[in-house]
Amino acid sequence: TDSTVIWIHNVYELQNISKNLAGHYALANDINASVTKTWNGGLGFVPVGTPTSPFNGTFDGKGHKIINLSINRSSWDYVGLFGYTSRNAVVKNVGLVNVSIRGEDNVGGLVGWNSGTVNNSYVTGNVSGRDYIGGLVGGNSGTVNNSFATGDMGGSYDIGGLVGENGGVVSSCYATGNVSGREDYIGGLVGENGGVVSSCYATGNVSGREDYVGGLVGRSNGTINNSFATGDVHGDEYVGGLVGKSVGTVNSNYATGNVSGGSRVGGLIGESSRTVSNCYAVGNVSGDGSAGGLVGWNGGTVCDSYATGRVIGWVSAAGGLVGVNYGTVNNSYATGNVSGRGGLGGLVGVNYGTVNNSYATGNMSNGDGAGGLVGYNVGTVNNSYATGNVSNGNMAGGLVGYNRYGMVSNSHATGDVSGGTKEGGLVGYNDEGTVSNCYATGNVSGSDYVGGLIGRNYEGAVNNCYATGNVTGRENYVGGLVGYIYEGAVSNCYATGNVTGRENYVGGLVGYIYEGAVSNCYATGNVTGREDYVGGLVGYNYVSAVSNCYATGNVSGRVVVGGLVGYNHHGTVNNSYATGDVSGGNRTGGLVGYNHHRTVNNSYATGDVSGGNRTGGLVGYNHYGMVNNSYATGNVSGGNRTGGLVGENGWIVSNSYATGNVNGSNYVGGFVGYNRYGSVKNSHYNVSKVLINGGHYLTIGGLFGHQYNDWFSHGLHLNISNYSSTLIPAGGYYQINSVQGLKDMLGFVDMNNKFRLAADLNLSSEPNLYIPYFEGEFDGYGHDISNVNINISFASELGLFGHNRGIVKNVGVLDVNVSGRDYVGGLVGFNCVGKLSNCHVTGNISGRDYVGGLVGFDYGSGTVSNCHVTGNISGRDYVGGLVGYYFYGTMSKSSANGDVSGDKDVGGLIGYNDFGTVSKSCANGDVSGDKDVGGLIGYNDFGTVSNCYAIGDVNGRVVVGGLVGRSYYGTVKYTYAAGGVSGSSDVGGLIGFNANGIITESFWDKSTTGQTTSAGGTGKTTDEMRKKITFTSAGWDFTIIWKIWEGRTYPFFKWQNVKAIPLKPLNLRARWGDEYVNLSWEAPVDNGGSPIVGYRIYRGTSSGNEVLLTTVGNVLTYNDTGLTNGQTYYYRVSAVNGVGEGELSEEVSATPL
Repeated sequence: TDSTVIWIHNVYELQNISKNLAGHYALANDINASVTKTWNGGLGFVPVGTPTSPFNGTFDGKGHKIINLSINRSSWDYVGLFGYTSRNAVVKNVGLVNVSIRGEDNVGGLVGWNSGTVNNSYVTGNVSGRDYIGGLVGGNSGTVNNSFATGDMGGSYDIGGLVGENGGVVSSCYATGNVSGREDYIGGLVGENGGVVSSCYATGNVSGREDYVGGLVGRSNGTINNSFATGDVHGDEYVGGLVGKSVGTVNSNYATGNVSGGSRVGGLIGESSRTVSNCYAVGNVSGDGSAGGLVGWNGGTVCDSYATGRVIGWVSAAGGLVGVNYGTVNNSYATGNVSGRGGLGGLVGVNYGTVNNSYATGNMSNGDGAGGLVGYNVGTVNNSYATGNVSNGNMAGGLVGYNRYGMVSNSHATGDVSGGTKEGGLVGYNDEGTVSNCYATGNVSGSDYVGGLIGRNYEGAVNNCYATGNVTGRENYVGGLVGYIYEGAVSNCYATGNVTGRENYVGGLVGYIYEGAVSNCYATGNVTGREDYVGGLVGYNYVSAVSNCYATGNVSGRVVVGGLVGYNHHGTVNNSYATGDVSGGNRTGGLVGYNHHRTVNNSYATGDVSGGNRTGGLVGYNHYGMVNNSYATGNVSGGNRTGGLVGENGWIVSNSYATGNVNGSNYVGGFVGYNRYGSVKNSHYNVSKVLINGGHYLTIGGLFGHQYNDWFSHGLHLNISNYSSTLIPAGGYYQINSVQGLKDMLGFVDMNNKFRLAADLNLSSEPNLYIPYFEGEFDGYGHDISNVNINISFASELGLFGHNRGIVKNVGVLDVNVSGRDYVGGLVGFNCVGKLSNCHVTGNISGRDYVGGLVGFDYGSGTVSNCHVTGNISGRDYVGGLVGYYFYGTMSKSSANGDVSGDKDVGGLIGYNDFGTVSKSCANGDVSGDKDVGGLIGYNDFGTVSNCYAIGDVNGRVVVGGLVGRSYYGTVKYTYAAGGVSGSSDVGGLIGFNANGIITESFWDKSTTGQTTSAGGTGKTTDEMRKKITFTSAGWDFTIIWKIWEGRTYPFFKWQNVKAIPLKPLNLRARWGDEYVNLSWEAPVDNGGSPIVGYRIYRGTSSGNEVLLTTVGNVLTYNDTGLTNGQTYYYRVSAVNGVGEGELSEEVSATPL
């Protein structure tokens, strides 16, 4: 009815539109265009409009249809009912049904290229071409509105179910056909979008052999709003349930189809670099890498969106919402399960950007670097959480699998985590990242590097975090919060779960920390380690600081177990405590199992402790470490080296105390079990209250009740002036004149005070009273302490002074009986760089190893001078008449005179001389043992022995010497041996066995030793050994050092008071008369050092057969009367001194007349 409209009634009139491209057309009726199939030699209908002559008019279908339109122009571009329309053109209200349209590029069922408006139109049928192919429009720079296409699409590039390429507006449209493309930009609605797509949808399946494949749009540089896609999508890279790749804005959209591809595959978008908001996807997603339930790869912003489908990353980077994020994810969530090989996250697989206010609830499985929220994080995660379980991979975390340089804050995870290595309840591996204000509540299990919050923390910071789940590790590095820390810091954190490790490095908070710090933290769970390095807070602390921390759980392990720290290796523990019971094997402590080379300060332990060797209420083994201002109150039971505070101390303990009872095998003490080279200052236990193996024994640190209470009540301080009645100040010394003074001295033995005896002391009423530890000076001042009886079979370092670091001089220790385990001596059990001079001991000493008449073990440049022992010494190994083991010390002018017995390394003077220097000293007693047995030294190891001798009998099995059993690279010079020597192999009169040692100017008596050979030295007869010339010819010093009673003694020292029998009287003469003979003589040339007390007169009636006649006093004449005249009598005279009778004089004869 409109005279301006040209009405189209048939296909021929339709074709004639090409003759007037600016006209206004309308369909008068439906048109059957089947005939077009045969037109133009099968090429069919000729598209209306070209780029140079576009359709510029209007076409109103009036709701009518064009049926069976055929165009078969495979080499043509811009193919459709309309080939090309201008921006003023309008095509509307028309339907094309069952079309068969084929072209090359820019092919659409309705329009090849639209620059104008297409409205309320549709196409059904098949449309195909190469590039820019759409079911309705091939290319669009105008507007397509309220239109749809249902046919399947196929081609190469820019293939869309509705529009191949869009640079304009597509709104309120849909496509239902399947779309496939051989190359890029394939979409269920639009192949490539540079404009606006709004309120549209696509339902067909979409597949592409290459990249940029989307359920709605293949690639978008524009805007997509309020749209959705439901078809399944498959491609290679940039594959999305809605959009393959988006460089524009995507808002209020969703996709429900399953999506699969290679890289950058998303349930909604394969890759997005702009904004995605208020969107969701529900389909399952699978890809090789960068696979996300919503977005495969994000470089923009994803907000207020979610995904619910399952995601699989066959190779790497798969996330429940985003596969790889370089942008921002905010207020979003994912609920689907995620699985794959690596970089798996419940929300984001790999994050280089920011994740905020988001969460994930799906489970993660079968991949490395898997996290309940983020698999691999190099960016920021904030105010987010995950609730799904994570399993079957390495670097798995309840929230983040691998946090590399990233920040995780105000976030949490509640799912269980299980897998291989580097498993954490929140983060599997924190690599130089920061984790703050976070928590994890799930149980965690793995092989090694397993933590309730973080599996492994490398140079990362962890602050204000906690974990409550139980943690189990099949191998090493297992912690309630962190399994392993390398140069990282943990502060203001706690863990409450139980922790179990099958191998090493297990801690209630941290399994192992290397050069890091733990501060203001605690752990409350029980900790169980089947192997070594187990702690209530930290299993192994290496060069790290633990401060203001505590642990309350019970702790058990095999070796190196502590209530707070198992092994503190060059680390510090400060202001910390442990309250749980601790059980383990060797090196077990209520606070620290093994403290090596660093400090424990202001700390305490209250739990009971049971262990093996080196077990302590606070520290099991303090090896070159420092323990200060600390205490332990629990009962302690162990094996060897068990103490109320420290099992074995190898350095410094100060200002500390212990109150628990102690039970152990050997080396057991109320404070320190074994003090090896250690210093104990102002540290004590109450002897009157603490039971040691069921009794009240004094050991290192012990104070008796009143003095201990005085010390404790005054803040661990004693004022020596309060003891002036028993420790009497005088001349710079504190004088002791009573046994009580010796007991009161115990409180001040570590302060370098000077003490002096003012009277002899008798300890017969005080068994087991001794000074266990001493630093300072003790001057006996010529007085004696007698009846020292010490019998503590389980203790070591026993003697009048158990452990000496000071000066002890001018004291006699008489009638001692000392019996203990190891390091047992009559004067000092263990002499640590101490100085001993002018001391003597009499009595019996026995122990197992390191037993000496004076000192059990002398360590480190200590000196022994003018010290002497008379008594029997017995032990097993390292047993000496004076010193059991001598290390780097210097000994001079000392002697041992009792018998010595042992097994190995047994010597009349020293059992084992290790780099020590021994001079002007001797041994006179008999020595017996099994191996390395010597009259002077059992084993001389790089030691120097000069101007020494041994004269006792020596008996052993192998390596037996009259002077030295075994000489190893040692030096022996100016020495001799004269006692009997016996053994089965390597037996020598002087040296039993010599390995590269130097033996010079030394001798042995072949007769008395019974040995004709030696591994060094020169054998001599007894007569030769008693002649000065034998020795002076070898360079011996008889001016300052040596002396000899010629012909009567072996050489001896000038400092010795050696006596000999006198020489024979001289010039015996006889005068006779009637029945008498008068004898006269001169005194011997020397008296052997002992005054002549008389002479013995011998008489006979034949030469050489004189018998003792009488003994006279110290006179030089004798008158023999009542003789028979005419009978010849023969006489000899001998001198007698305190040693005995000397040699007979020359014979004289006389005949009375």
